[in-house]
Amino acid sequence: MELSWFAPRIASAKVVQGDDVEVYQGQPGDLPAMTVDLDSGLTTVAYASIMSRLTYDSWEKVISFATHKDIPWFETRHAERGLPETGVTEGYWRFSKPLVAGPDGTGAEVDTGMETESVALATHFAVGGTERVRLR
Repeated sequence: MELSWFAPRIASAKVVQGDDVEVYQGQPGDLPAMTVDLDSGLTTVAYASIMSRLTYDSWEKVISFATHKDIPWFETRHAERGLPETGVTEGYWRFSKPLVAGPDGTGAEVDTGMETESVALATHFAVGGTERVRLR
């Protein structure tokens, strides 16, 4: 899926190359939404959306979603709280952080401050072995 730049849905967008952290500002309608020039090391692109809302048109779709996401307690907890089975609304955010290695592939991944984020604690592009990751 290819999306265009639509600032009202974007909480933050950053490009990190070495010690340089740039807040990315696209233009309305840019397609692709972001275009980034890579350097020789590691480039990190961090994106966070604002909260989106989805209102389900049937209880069956709500239960189907909860089942698909393996939330077995949802239906019981929903009923215990006395919530209605109509007009159920879900709020969600999207977080994305691709890493792109340039020709020499050097550099360290950084914490970009997103609410939900993973950070590799060693070179992300190492082959074999064990990789340690911090989740936030």
